[in-house]
Amino acid sequence: MNNAQALTKLRKLLGSKAAIRDSKRASSPEQREQEHAARLAVNERKRAAQDAMEARRAAILAGDAEYQRLKGEYEVARKEQERTPFGTYHRYTAGRINDAGGLSFFVVESEADTLAELIEAVEVKKVSA
Repeated sequence: MNNAQALTKLRKLLGSKAAIRDSKRASSPEQREQEHAARLAVNERKRAAQDAMEARRAAILAGDAEYQRLKGEYEVARKEQERTPFGTYHRYTAGRINDAGGLSFFVVESEADTLAELIEAVEVKKVSA
């Protein structure tokens, strides 16, 4: 099967935007297996070092009175922040729906409390862009 035949078949399966990426530097299956095993070993060493580092940090900070005081202040402020409402919601939001990798997302252009204000905000943004 050549590239054109494969692309035709893929487009039937995946839709008109299907594509094939051809890597000229592809590694062999054996090389990928060796690299995967090496990566797993490095990941394990990294995890062990990180665990030891975090344990040491916790031990040092547990004995630091100033850190404990600052941590307490932070927790109080964080809890207060969670209870404080944003209060910045508008009734209307204009934007575009984009698709990327099978995920749809809404890109906000402008927000307003009335439809007339919304249209005006979008027009101003378009002119200034």
